[in-house]
Amino acid sequence: MNLSKKEIIEWYDEYNLKNGNENKYENEIITNIRIGGITTWEDLKSLLFRKYGILYWKGALRTKLYYICLDSDTSKWENLFEIIKSSKDEPRNTVKKIVDFSKKNMSYNGKKGGISYPVASTLVYFFSKGECPVIDWRAISALKDNGYGGRLKNVYTDDGWERYFDICTDIVKDMGIEKRGGDTPLRVLDKALWEYPDLNKAERKKEVCC
Repeated sequence: MNLSKKEIIEWYDEYNLKNGNENKYENEIITNIRIGGITTWEDLKSLLFRKYGILYWKGALRTKLYYICLDSDTSKWENLFEIIKSSKDEPRNTVKKIVDFSKKNMSYNGKKGGISYPVASTLVYFFSKGECPVIDWRAISALKDNGYGGRLKNVYTDDGWERYFDICTDIVKDMGIEKRGGDTPLRVLDKALWEYPDLNKAERKKEVCC
């Protein structure tokens, strides 16, 4: 594989330099969960919808209307919260359970779903206290460019998500990625991979100009 620990740390540091506000909102969400601020489904709903909450942070506010159908039967909100609470113990499976719950219980304008793998993995990232990678097109692009393309087939399916999760946990373990600045090793990798497309684009422009 072409990735190196040195590159991951460099890309991670570059991401943090450029994304101060996003890191601030992220830390506020994590802190709220850690201090026990999320104990009911109402707390979960507020955390999802509020300004600078989870959907805002993930850029998924457009999906808010999918959740409204749960209001007619609040037991479904309770069920979703119960699923999410298993994030710490089984992050990989919890992501799949959230997506499955969404397909079965949520809809808007006749279209079922509303919680994609990127958003589901975001929920589990926060509620597992950083022990789950957030699947993202930027990270997928970075991994494909650096030797992992053969394992990244149909990533937005249960099997594809499992392969993605395993790739990220393998990289962290095999390369000895350590916790940095309050970020778990998996979050260090996340940020590094998210930064890669911008750095790669800048490098290509430099090559063309020169």
